Amino acid sequence: MSYHQERQHAKMPFGKHKGQWIKDVPTDYLKWLVLNLKDQASATFFAEELVYREPKLKKPIKHSIGS
Repeated sequence: MSYHQERQHAKMPFGKHKGQWIKDVPTDYLKWLVLNLKDQASATFFAEELVYREPKLKKPIKHSIGS
């Protein structure tokens, strides 16, 4: 199983979509998480899913440190 498949078959561990498969979490919610999470590792995890869904991003959305 590829890293992408493993990520998509992980369950959302918290928040509004807790318990849903990552593949089923709305893209707009993932964008919000990437911009608002203080945990850099989690933000990166969700940013990687965003880049997969929207290849035009090419780079993960920058996480704002200290916001």
